[in-house]
Amino acid sequence: MELSGDVSSAALENAMKGHILAKGELVGLYGR
Repeated sequence: MELSGDVSSAALENAMKGHILAKGELVGLYGR
């Protein structure tokens, strides 16, 4: 339980970082 929780929280954190980066790229493209 604890291990899977750590893995899912780490995966969620990575997904959020990727989402923020992708959003930043879109903002950069449309902000020109």
